Amino acid sequence: MWPSIPTTATLYMRLLYAPAAGGAGCPGVVNCGVFQSTDGGKTWHVISALIGAFNNVVIDARNGNIYAAGVDPGGPAPLFFKSADGGKTWAPMVKGMPKRLGAEVHLDPEAATTLYAGQAANAFGGNTGPGGGVSVSTDSGASWTLSPVDAAAGANDVVLAMAVVSSIAGAPAPPAFSVNGVENGASFQPGIPANSWVTILGTNLATQTGDWSNAIVNGNLPTTLNGVSVSMGGMPAYIYYTSPGQLNVLAPDLAAGAVAVTVTTAAGTSSALTVTANPYGPAFFLWPGNQAVATRQDFSFAVKPGTFAATTVAAKPGDVLILWATGFGPTIPTAPAGVAVPGTNSYVTASAPTVSINNTPATVYGGALASGAVGLYQIAIQVPTTIADGDWPIQASIGGVTSPTGSILSVHK
Repeated sequence: MWPSIPTTATLYMRLLYAPAAGGAGCPGVVNCGVFQSTDGGKTWHVISALIGAFNNVVIDARNGNIYAAGVDPGGPAPLFFKSADGGKTWAPMVKGMPKRLGAEVHLDPEAATTLYAGQAANAFGGNTGPGGGVSVSTDSGASWTLSPVDAAAGANDVVLAMAVVSSIAGAPAPPAFSVNGVENGASFQPGIPANSWVTILGTNLATQTGDWSNAIVNGNLPTTLNGVSVSMGGMPAYIYYTSPGQLNVLAPDLAAGAVAVTVTTAAGTSSALTVTANPYGPAFFLWPGNQAVATRQDFSFAVKPGTFAATTVAAKPGDVLILWATGFGPTIPTAPAGVAVPGTNSYVTASAPTVSINNTPATVYGGALASGAVGLYQIAIQVPTTIADGDWPIQASIGGVTSPTGSILSVHK
């Protein structure tokens, strides 16, 4: 019998930003600035180039640009920064923007180069000044002009400014894929492993964020969630998670070859993205530090100490471990589609997997789908008894396909 995966090993967004506005005067970086997390929210650090009272941070999945908008407490004047390299460097962009109190950035759903900056009235420390309004940029923030609609309206607060943004932006746009926007849900490599987890990235993919917790009826997985459906090769995918920029879905039983993928919402259907489907696409789910998700037979985590708040212990030479993965292909017997894997049978991989740790073959006892889960494989191995202490590369192969490089297993006697 193959047990279910520990609930802490879940899919999550990899990169997060949190703006901080602080109090009056915005004292120091503790209360102000933009904070970034690269481990799904476990730890945060302040971005030193972005100091001020920030209202929001927006990532445009169409081109990867990141925008942060707020107010300079020493001004008062708006702050508007852009990063075109994934947050490594930031450039100020306020040319032509009125010196009103702060800014809040909004994307145009149809034109990636068009941005809107809603501003509140310039009332700072009892001073009065121009009313709030909306500035428009058609060159990705390089220059700004006051919206004609806003100027005519004589907007005097940020609430009306945001209403003007909605009016200018128009009706919701249909969903659109990012470049290479359909990926293996564990390795984040292009392509679709049949019956396994897939991540879809793009814009306008959904209007609500949520998962299928309350959408499984009589054990059947949903093919529509929060008004979103996904077609792969003409067959519906099972939708686990929706958000405006990301979907996590379980692929149907696709034949190998090129397949068209579309996303449909109330606003319409995306253009089709052609991707390659394969019966195999092995990949380990990962914990922080690119550590392969691994547990012992008692479900204790085999992970480097300090990875989580609870006490954790690295794998030892000779340990029998369960590796948690996706994309390990067909099973014997074939698992039923559209429902959680029944616990009344063992659905063993049709091909025998192999696993190496630092290029040393590990003993593999077998692979199978995890009962009570979907698209989730458990690969039972024994860590080689001769392996030295270290953080070692770990890879699996099945059906002639090898998992991506970069995953590690921490081993310590």
